[in-house]
Amino acid sequence: MYKPDHLSCLLVGTVTIALSGAPLVYAQQEVLDEIVITAQKRSESLQDVPIAVSAFSDDFIASSGVSTLTALIDYTPGLTGNTTGYSNPAWGVRGAVTNDAFAGSENSVGVFQDEAYIGRDQLASAAFLDIERIEVVKGPQGTLFGRNAVSGAINIVTNKPARENSLKLHGGVGNEGQQKFGAVGNLVAKENFLLRAALQTYGFDGIDTNVVNGKKREIDELLGRIMAHWTPSDDLDLLLTVQVSENENNLQRYHNPDLTNAFGLTVGTEPFDTQIAQEGLNREDVSTRGVDLRVTWQVSDSVALTSISDWRDFDHDYSQDLDGINFDFGPVLGFGAGMGGVNFAFYPGAETWAQEFRLNGSQDKFGWFVGMSYFQEEIAEDSLLFSDGFGVDVADKTITEGDTKSHAVYGDVAYQASDRLTLTAGLRYTRDEKSWCTENVAGFAGFFGDTGGTTLCRTDDWTDIAPRLVMDYSPSDALLLYASWSRGYKAGGFNAQAEDTDVPPNGIAETVRAFDPEEIEAFEIGLKSMWMDGRLKANVSAYQNDYTDLQVETIQNAQVLIDNAAKADIQGAELELTWLPGIDGLQLNFSYALIDGEYDGIIQGVDVSGNRLLQTPEHSYNISVMHEWESGHGLVSFFLAYNWVDGQFFDAFETALLAEDDYGIWNGSVRYTHRSGRWDVALLGENLADEEYSLLNQDPIGFGVRHFIRGYPRLVRAEFSYHF
Repeated sequence: MYKPDHLSCLLVGTVTIALSGAPLVYAQQEVLDEIVITAQKRSESLQDVPIAVSAFSDDFIASSGVSTLTALIDYTPGLTGNTTGYSNPAWGVRGAVTNDAFAGSENSVGVFQDEAYIGRDQLASAAFLDIERIEVVKGPQGTLFGRNAVSGAINIVTNKPARENSLKLHGGVGNEGQQKFGAVGNLVAKENFLLRAALQTYGFDGIDTNVVNGKKREIDELLGRIMAHWTPSDDLDLLLTVQVSENENNLQRYHNPDLTNAFGLTVGTEPFDTQIAQEGLNREDVSTRGVDLRVTWQVSDSVALTSISDWRDFDHDYSQDLDGINFDFGPVLGFGAGMGGVNFAFYPGAETWAQEFRLNGSQDKFGWFVGMSYFQEEIAEDSLLFSDGFGVDVADKTITEGDTKSHAVYGDVAYQASDRLTLTAGLRYTRDEKSWCTENVAGFAGFFGDTGGTTLCRTDDWTDIAPRLVMDYSPSDALLLYASWSRGYKAGGFNAQAEDTDVPPNGIAETVRAFDPEEIEAFEIGLKSMWMDGRLKANVSAYQNDYTDLQVETIQNAQVLIDNAAKADIQGAELELTWLPGIDGLQLNFSYALIDGEYDGIIQGVDVSGNRLLQTPEHSYNISVMHEWESGHGLVSFFLAYNWVDGQFFDAFETALLAEDDYGIWNGSVRYTHRSGRWDVALLGENLADEEYSLLNQDPIGFGVRHFIRGYPRLVRAEFSYHF
């Protein structure tokens, strides 16, 4: 296991080479493309930004076949997590994973679409359409975005309307019933009024089969977006975005091989069986809508005012066979024959409104911006725990409503002390107010407790001041050294289920259980460098993150709750290399992440000090090859990547049953583009070696048995696109 002193040696050694070595000169003048990002609210080269950022262009997204935020994990050092369905994606940056699907908590990783905050993960998938680039910004980002991002931020930058009429049609089919079709159109309505529309459908119906009803694990998805860009004058710019999404899937379907074997059943006895048996309904339906208006006014040559107004909402119906097998639990639990299995359902819905005003400016040696933001969310969620035989009329129920209001003022100023040295300081003030009401009905098993027909309500508020200091130094035009210190914050919240706090419990829940804000103090040093006349890019960073009151999911008395761990200490390092070795059209990429994170404190009455952070592999790396060459009347593009992930735990207690061993995944593609640029055809593959691995091992009710969701097997599809 690497320790912090090894990290320092790694970074210092790299810096020493950078300061003392002479760059190699190749006769060939081919250089790496510059990537321009806006992480600091101004357009800058990735290599000039003193923050650890992984950025991905539309070309890379197309070659790699990345179609979800979760798929981006393979290529982003420090980004971890998984997705088993729309309801509970778990994304983390440098060890802090958002791992609760319920309404009372917030994300550790802030997801933004064109800088507009996406408040719920159910809304994030609709943004993954017609993308220009994706920026993954690591570490707390309170001073750079309109909404807090305690561990990092993902900004999805979409393609904007262009000044030319165009139409692109694309489609694809593959094994396991894969179907993908879409269109992107661009219209110049007037010289100063541009329109762009994108539509995409995706589906598959493969992986495993439920022998009880013949259903396979499947997905049907529709994404749509319309954008209007109006420039009434040289100084005023308006961009309106309207988007919708519809998704139906049963990706969250649990498989329980442990119970299958315990009760002597014959179907689904192994984790990776292609046939399972479940009597309950597994289904997830998600509908989202969003409207965003961005107005930019160039007040003067050096000052610009930006307004971002964003509204989104979603409806979500979720049902799940919670026991994961086809079995009548009535005789076992004392209810008599005919009870059937145990099922869980919840029906969240939320409406969010966000408003941000930001003033950007530059003068002499100063570059600055100040902003203020407001965010409001109204959310409601009903949860049910019931049996097949008794139905929803006899169920444990939780009925909740919540309201969040957040106000923030923030700013950032960069001072160029010399041609080579820049000092940056930022500050954010945040006030969060939350109210929460819940009613519990113990109609089935009493797992949620019972509020005795009473609706319990609670209100709380928190304030925070989060500073940021950065120093960056450029010994040469090809080298940037930086060091930063920052603090971050994530608001507290409320658990969906009320709590019975009596000793001994009397079966009546009388308290809305809250959890405290999460805070982080982060230190980082880094190097960004270009070598070999722009043919080799080497970026490395090392960090120390100290969390206080880290919010962690636990299971207590058959209730999924958020608790605060006392502390978590995380050290890590990240390395990204991109090299053009001198062979025409060949590019090699390598990335590596070390996350050495441990809890320090007590969770659920258990001392978990020294335990690894959940869903956080200690080591991971990716190596990929991209090669382009002319062939016949067009261009052939080849991509091959291998991603290796270390073993990890899916709970804070290092339960062996809920662990996943290390595994590696091969992905690849080959594409032929006609020299006219009008059409191309491609073959893409995911998990080419058909590696068996789990997306999630969980014991959601605390019975000591594993609920298992397998990762996707080998998926291959052919795609075709035509440009008019």
